Amino acid sequence: MASKKLIVINSTILMLVFGAFIAATALINYPWFMRFRNYIEWSDILYLLATLAFLALVSWMISTLNIGNLTPTDRFLLIYSVLCGFLFSYFMYVSTDAYLTAQKAILQTENRYFRQAREDIRNGRITFRYAGGLAIPDEWDGEIACIRRKYGIRYQNTGCTVDPVEMKGQEKYKEIVQPYLDERNGKGWEKRMKEEIEKIKN
Repeated sequence: MASKKLIVINSTILMLVFGAFIAATALINYPWFMRFRNYIEWSDILYLLATLAFLALVSWMISTLNIGNLTPTDRFLLIYSVLCGFLFSYFMYVSTDAYLTAQKAILQTENRYFRQAREDIRNGRITFRYAGGLAIPDEWDGEIACIRRKYGIRYQNTGCTVDPVEMKGQEKYKEIVQPYLDERNGKGWEKRMKEEIEKIKN
């Protein structure tokens, strides 16, 4: 009969492995944030199940050897828990490495945007960059650009690719330039600018 302690240990490690596998998917895609259900869908659970099945096969083969005084079932559970423990450690390493790499990239991007914001404030020309596909020209583009220049800003489309790291940098940029624009244009300038733009469209 299998040891209850080994069954509990195996069950706990398996739950940790599943959790670490989902966490690895989330942190590899950081700083994207999605619903938990999406992380499960993205994580390809079938690969994990196949890996666990392979480890079970290896554990069973090793457990057939006469090692110690344990029963074959206990040997299997012990070996399987050790192998799953290594798998858990691997997922934690991948998760941590992905998170730290993303954090480093975000910090570098934020510092770049911080320097750009300071330079743009000195030059009196604030540029908000955004991604979202190719801009479709319309008849009001010139007038809209003129209104924005009056408030000391312009918008620059960076293309179709939405890079979450760049978005973090753009958030930092806006955080730095916002007080300058409030002081330059007065409180509520964004609402006034939007109203002026809406007038030329109507």
